[in-house]
Amino acid sequence: MCIKVQLNRLRLRRFTLVAAVCSAIIVILTIATANTGVRVRYADLNPAELTNANGRIVLHVSVPIKRVTPEQVSLTPAVSVSVTTSGNTIVITPNERLRYQTEYYVRVRDIAGQYGRQHSNIEYHFSTPPAKLYYLQRQYSGGESKANDQIIATTMHSNNTEVIFAAPRILEFVAVRDELVVNTYRDGVSQLQRVSLSNKRTQAVPVAKPQLAAKLQSLGDGRRVGYITGEHSDTKGGQLQLLDVTNGSSRVVKNVGAVTDWRASPDGRLAAVITVKGDLLLIDTAGKKQPRPLGSASELGDFSNDGRMLSFLGSAGGFVAYNLERNERRAIFSDSTQANSYIVRLKLLGKNVRLMQSMSIADRKLGSEVTYNDGRSITRLYRPDGAHDITGLSASPNSQYTAVEIASQQNSSFDSYPVNGRNMSTRTVLIDRSGTILRTIDGHGVVWK
Repeated sequence: MCIKVQLNRLRLRRFTLVAAVCSAIIVILTIATANTGVRVRYADLNPAELTNANGRIVLHVSVPIKRVTPEQVSLTPAVSVSVTTSGNTIVITPNERLRYQTEYYVRVRDIAGQYGRQHSNIEYHFSTPPAKLYYLQRQYSGGESKANDQIIATTMHSNNTEVIFAAPRILEFVAVRDELVVNTYRDGVSQLQRVSLSNKRTQAVPVAKPQLAAKLQSLGDGRRVGYITGEHSDTKGGQLQLLDVTNGSSRVVKNVGAVTDWRASPDGRLAAVITVKGDLLLIDTAGKKQPRPLGSASELGDFSNDGRMLSFLGSAGGFVAYNLERNERRAIFSDSTQANSYIVRLKLLGKNVRLMQSMSIADRKLGSEVTYNDGRSITRLYRPDGAHDITGLSASPNSQYTAVEIASQQNSSFDSYPVNGRNMSTRTVLIDRSGTILRTIDGHGVVWK
């Protein structure tokens, strides 16, 4: 019995000794870490997502830290940010989309560790990729044996191009995450196809029934697209169909009647529709709420990037910006410096930021121009020569670039495509925010990625 007691005491002494040594090592390492300051171990971020969506910069640091405030963080070139802190992690969310092909520096100053007295400054830098875009190039010559239409990929600062998909008649297409969804036309009906951007493999997507699909759009959630079905959806209206391309499930948006036009909010939770009667409705795309009447409209503009505003052309004329949170509307007037000008196209790009095409009459001649208004100043981005008209307008997700479609006024004709028809001479001019023309492409329907 005495031997067992002695052995137990010996084990207890050894355990106590080992525990004391381990505790001492932990204390020494903690003091050493505190004295060396806070360091960045690694970062989680997707530079492409930061230019096109609401991305985040996640910094994982060497020790647990105290709360970091937005005032301690700077992003250069200057962008305001929101910040949260948790343990060893700092999550930085830019309050606006970053610029393409730009090197950014993240600096966090005066960081305090949870267990140390020393304060540290850390820095991390990364580069955003160039803007990538896709456009549709239709082939008109050759009659029934004409060459295939093509969807082409390129970047803003390179003339290199790549054919992603080709088919005899491509009506329209949209981007859904790492795929394109393409609406093609054959034997009087639409056929939808998923096209992988990584390997160009295609997969048929079922349409509710053999019919014509028009005004294909992505809902922005990476899963769903929508389209209007009906032979003359632009005049007689049709059903708005929402399709989940990941599982093939489809449903009709109910309680809205025949729809002639629609737009999805940036997050895909809402959609605005114009009915054949001219009613403007806001719908819940999940189908859980009844449509919300917003009045009447003759043409839709779009949602702002934050989804809080919706622009449309009122039935009495003139564009309106509708604040969905406050249930308020205000008239939007032309930013053109020309007298007697009126808005033809309007894009709400963000808070107090907009892109518009205006028309004016001078000396009995029509003139057109595109302007960019950031809430502080107005920049004329583009004015065509007298031989061309502006026929389309879009902006990159971060508003850095503008795509202006133009077509010849004379000696040109329209194609016979039943959806998304174009003047055969249509080209697209790509412009930066200063109004500098970067390049012109032979195609239309630019989709940014």
